[in-house]
Amino acid sequence: MLSREVETTKVPVARQYGLSTVAYSPLSEGLLSDKYLSGIQDRARATYSEGLKKEITEEKIEMVRELLGFAREKGITLPQLAVAWILKKQPSLAVTIVPIVGVSSTHQLMENLQALDVNLSEEDMKNVEEIASKSG
Repeated sequence: MLSREVETTKVPVARQYGLSTVAYSPLSEGLLSDKYLSGIQDRARATYSEGLKKEITEEKIEMVRELLGFAREKGITLPQLAVAWILKKQPSLAVTIVPIVGVSSTHQLMENLQALDVNLSEEDMKNVEEIASKSG
């Protein structure tokens, strides 16, 4: 959701050759969760990933807050929204997308799997993309 260049670089190739694509970080290394809303906690990935640490800006945190509010209005979690958004993009991109979720608990795995039951409307997709576009 935050890194869209794959739609213009990799997806056309996958579509041309009838291949699927893999979304290897659908939660943007944890940015699309609520874990960084209160800063970087001990043992979080951003404590040892300088690249990720640089991504955690006030602008992005505010965007995550907006997405979290949107997810709560839908009765889902932010990770569920992120995974459901990727799955919903498949028809418009005309390619199968397999999200690879990284989890550290059974709860996180179950939460991500529940994204399969999330139904996002076209209006929802438009709203999510509008909010996510604020991430710079």
